[in-house]
Amino acid sequence: MSTSKVHSNILLWLSMLLIISNTAFSQANHVREENQNVVGLFFGATSVDDRTFMLTGLEYHRILSWPFGVSFFYEKALKSELMHDSDLYATATFNVFEKFVIGVGPGLRHEHRGQDRLLARASGVYIFHLKPDIEIAPQLSFDLVEGRPGELIAGVTLGKQF
Repeated sequence: MSTSKVHSNILLWLSMLLIISNTAFSQANHVREENQNVVGLFFGATSVDDRTFMLTGLEYHRILSWPFGVSFFYEKALKSELMHDSDLYATATFNVFEKFVIGVGPGLRHEHRGQDRLLARASGVYIFHLKPDIEIAPQLSFDLVEGRPGELIAGVTLGKQF
């Protein structure tokens, strides 16, 4: 699938969710509406060249003006033979449907050979809220990396709301 087709599919998907969410958002409160900050630990995996690699990271999410927010991420590959060591990125987020968060944004990939590459991420998150302020958030992300094929990242964030 070409990069432009992937971009078009992502934009279409996000547009549909934004339109649908106007009705759903007005009917119920989102799990991040009361505590508008979250800090969490990420555990996940990605496949590169038909090999799977484990990832770990840190995440901070902040609601800026309801329902819009921003997230900052740092991810690190657990094995250095992966073509990159770490990713640092930020996403603009849209909180919808009581427990969903959609995000898109830019980032930077640092490779072990000393080369840095730009990346773009689109992600979807579903939040399991454990009262009063703990969340378990499975997520699926897609990265477009400069000069590389797209990557799918699956994982879960264990977070504390405050």
